[in-house]
Amino acid sequence: MRTFFRDMAGPFVRELTGHNRWVHLAFAGIAAVFLCYIYLGKEPFMKGAGYGIPALVSGETAAGERRSELQRHRRLATANPPAATASESRVAELEKRVAEDNRSAPGRARAMHYLKYAGWFFATFVILFVIPVMFIMLHPHLRLRDYGLGLGDWKFSLRIFSVFALIMILAVLAIKIFRIEGFLRYYPMFAEKGVTGSQADFLLWFIIVELCFFLYFVGWEFFFRGLLVFPLSRRIGPLAALVGIVPFAIMHAGKPVAEAFGSIIAAWVLGILVIRARSFWVCPVLHFAIAFVMDLMAALSRNLF
Repeated sequence: MRTFFRDMAGPFVRELTGHNRWVHLAFAGIAAVFLCYIYLGKEPFMKGAGYGIPALVSGETAAGERRSELQRHRRLATANPPAATASESRVAELEKRVAEDNRSAPGRARAMHYLKYAGWFFATFVILFVIPVMFIMLHPHLRLRDYGLGLGDWKFSLRIFSVFALIMILAVLAIKIFRIEGFLRYYPMFAEKGVTGSQADFLLWFIIVELCFFLYFVGWEFFFRGLLVFPLSRRIGPLAALVGIVPFAIMHAGKPVAEAFGSIIAAWVLGILVIRARSFWVCPVLHFAIAFVMDLMAALSRNLF
């Protein structure tokens, strides 16, 4: 029996005590970071209250507190009229403020809708970029440039950006010209689905959310093209570009079909390019440029501004 358990545990012990133990731990850490992004970044904002941040920033939290306070005063007036006399001025003030809150409710609802996306995008940046970069900076044996955080061959990156940006922008314009509805209905993904026509404050929120969208791409691309590709490229060379293809494609599931299948090629191409450029920075800039033009064309086609 002892021999059986020793043979069963042997492969795990050898890997965790051998020279590859840090590779195993590193990939487990990367997987943990990604799950933190899903459960602490995306889901709280898109499926819940986002830690209350959208409600707090939009003013809905304060409006809710005023409604609750007004209800308490009214219950007090019913239960103990003499005690309520002293708070009449406060009740009058609250009734005025609550009436103003009711009139501004549609604006707060729009703000909370857009802040959910802005919060998700910013949380992605913090979890997938800021935290790993801080760890790399504080670790005595790790260097930022070993993870693609330097400028690398910036002239090559600039040429690549120019060529690919032109190709992809032409593709986006073709979507607009030929009115490929799958894309035009889906984007901008932070706009309310199925809504057309001018939306109040849309230009302001478009600018705010797109700025957060850029930060989102910095975190997203650093995870898939920095953390996953660069450490492995020192061991297996350009084959490291293959590592991010499957998870990258999975994360595009549910998007327009052409984009979902195109992400397979995009992941491979971008992985090869960052290894050649020795920098991941071309990826978020290129990815954002394409997404921004797509969002702008779709928003214009839906007359959202």
